[in-house]
Formats: sequence, structure tokens, C-alpha cells
Amino acid sequence: MMKLGLVNKIHELFNREKEDKDQDGSYNYEADPELAAWLTDEVKAFSKDLARQDWLSRELYEHYWGEVFLSGRELIIGQEEYGHQHKQRFRELFNGVALLLKDNSGQSVLEFGVSEFSALYKRLFPEIKFDVADRPVGDDYIGFTPEVSKRISDCGTCFSIDLERPESFRDVGVFGHGGYDVIVFAEVLEHLIVNPLDLFRELIALLKADGRLLITTPNFFSAANMQLCLGRENPQQLYPGDAANWDGHYHYREYGLKEIWRLICEAGGDVKGYYFSDCCDNAQDQAVGQGLGESGTIVLVAGGKGVA
Repeated sequence: MMKLGLVNKIHELFNREKEDKDQDGSYNYEADPELAAWLTDEVKAFSKDLARQDWLSRELYEHYWGEVFLSGRELIIGQEEYGHQHKQRFRELFNGVALLLKDNSGQSVLEFGVSEFSALYKRLFPEIKFDVADRPVGDDYIGFTPEVSKRISDCGTCFSIDLERPESFRDVGVFGHGGYDVIVFAEVLEHLIVNPLDLFRELIALLKADGRLLITTPNFFSAANMQLCLGRENPQQLYPGDAANWDGHYHYREYGLKEIWRLICEAGGDVKGYYFSDCCDNAQDQAVGQGLGESGTIVLVAGGKGVA
């Protein structure tokens, strides 16, 4: 009986998967029963706005990007290459911030994960109150120490927070800042050994009543990863040896849209909108993944549950 029940369950899942696919065999997110329940008209409308790339002047972004990455000054180790490699990703990120801020007068923004791009916030949105947070490091660290982070970002406060210990948020004074209008959590989640549910609870608690959490993270179900899986190749890279992960760049785990959405809800949040971005994809993967939810990056905005 147990074997028969298992077989029936497999057939049920298989048939459900077929129903969730378009006629050409590709997966259709909007046909997925779990996601369909969440895709209200409001979520669909905001998702379209979020995916639009006209909330921020491209010329303004190019100007300030050049001020940072073409200035001729010595950048933090690895950041010159990083600045060119992720130029499009951050243009999309700042476009999302512009949508969330709209009128940026006096609004508060907290960014997790400092880079040379952090210098663009106060240039693009000069009226915001801006704080940053990064992992604790020693004073002799050659990357973004609190002192370096404050100098580069022109922030008000730089918090040293161990994101793999979410309970430590309450030990560093970040809750004493009155909550944030926008929290940017971009390309951080995949680097952490942590239960995302515990982390999302703390992040949502840092928001003002109508605040927004902007998350970007690699899409595990990208076209590139799916192609590797078809060839029985593991898309997850091996942990780097010889202390090569000194800067914390390794991806411990990548996520799919449904599980992030589910975790946000379980953490007391509410997803307002999302889209899939091909900002980090090569040309071949862009062509394959476009429109199928198989682009390489998930972009998602959440707020507190029950807040419009």
C-alpha cells in the first residue's frame, strides 16, 4: 500500500507539472497553482512597474557610474572588474530604488553588502538618509572595513552585522534607528549559511509600516542551470580551496522564486511584486530564458503583511 501511494503521488506531481507548462513544454509560473494564488491584480501591476527601466535616468546613472569607476582613483581590490561586470545589474537595482522612493526627500535607506557602487546612492538620491551594513571584519581586512565603507558610501551609520546570526541584529543598534523606508538586500542571500526564514523575519522587522524590502538573488532555475542539469552536471560550484573565499563570494545556496515567496510569507511579510532579470546572463542564456522565468536573477519587493 505504501508503494502504491508513493506511485500515485509521483503521478499526481507529474500531471501537475504538465499542467503548469505552456504548450511548447516550458514552465509557466502563472499556471503554477501555488503562485497563481499570490498573483493578484495588484501584484501583477506592481511587477510590471518594477520591471520597467524608466524610473531612473540612464544618462544620470552613466554619469555617476563614471564618477566612481572611471575616476582614476584606486578602487578597493577587485572592484574595478566588479564595476564593469555588474554595471547593468546595479542600473536595474537603482531603478527599483527610484521606484520605491519616488519622492526621496528625507526617506531612509539601508543597504546590506557594501561595494564601490554604494557611493552612487547619495549621488542619485541626495536627500535620503543612508546607512549600510556589512559582515564583521578585522581592522587589517583589505576590503570594506567600517571605516572604508563609511568613506566610500558617505553613509550615516555603518553596521557590522553577522547575517548568519540574525539574532545579532538586536545587539548592534540597528533597531534603534526607527525603521527604514527601503532596505536593499541585493546578491547577499546566496552567500550565507543561514535559514532564510530567520533572516527575513529580522529584515521585515526593520521596515517602517509602509517600508519595502528589495531583494535580488540568482535564480537557481535559470536557463544556464537547467541546461547543466539536463547533462547531469551540478550547477552548484565546488567550495573554493586554498582560502580563496576570503571575500565571501562563494554561493552556498541559490534559490527559486516560489521558495523565496513562501519564506517571505512565513516570515510575516507580503510580496508586492517581482520579475526575472537577465542582467547577469550571457547572450545565449538571455535568448533562451527570456519570458520563461529562466533568466539568471530574481528581483522581488516585499513589505509587511497587510500593508498596502
